[in-house]
Amino acid sequence: MLDFLKKLFQDSPPVEADVTERRLSAIAQRLDQLHVGSPEAARLLNRAGDLELAAGNRDEALKYYGRSVDAHMELRQFDAAAAICRKMLRLVPDVVRARCTLAWLSLGKGLLDMAREELTEYVAVARKAKSQHLAAQQLRLMGAYVHDRKFLEFLAEKLRELGDGQGAEAVLAGAVDATLSPESPGWDPVVFAALLTPEELEQAKRKGLNLRERITKPLDEEFPIYRPPNL
Repeated sequence: MLDFLKKLFQDSPPVEADVTERRLSAIAQRLDQLHVGSPEAARLLNRAGDLELAAGNRDEALKYYGRSVDAHMELRQFDAAAAICRKMLRLVPDVVRARCTLAWLSLGKGLLDMAREELTEYVAVARKAKSQHLAAQQLRLMGAYVHDRKFLEFLAEKLRELGDGQGAEAVLAGAVDATLSPESPGWDPVVFAALLTPEELEQAKRKGLNLRERITKPLDEEFPIYRPPNL
């Protein structure tokens, strides 16, 4: 039996070394033909990530998955975005932005217990990555979208863990009237905030943009962040 299996595999035709490259090239060509925000683009980016992962290129796979998450978020396909985030985290549990996105999604849907779990993980990986400052900015921003006092106290506790006592006090003092939901017009700022990269968040702070409000005018080319749809 063992000899038979050896012969079977020896006689099998070798897999072409450039198959993945050809498939990725075809995906890249198709992406060039698609408009921004296309559902097909979101799926193709995820497929490209799978191909890179199968080829052993984990870092490249994560880049494609991240782009796919952003594309699904722009399409308001939140469950698909969350699923890809979790796929990324199965590969690398310390992907900071995927943790942050999951926290935003739970928060925006009003799933506060789940948001607590996601934020606990987010704060832990942010501290490990020495990105406490950026994480604190995200948590401050999250405080603008929730009115539940206990959750605000939780946010304040996490901000203190990040060394931002001033932010903790600001969050406790800044409750808004209602928690947003995907069906409400106000969900767009939540999507906007979830899509901010660390660099964009820093740029927003420097430019003095109020990210608690929906942006209604074009941003200059030096700040190429996501615009919510239908502006």
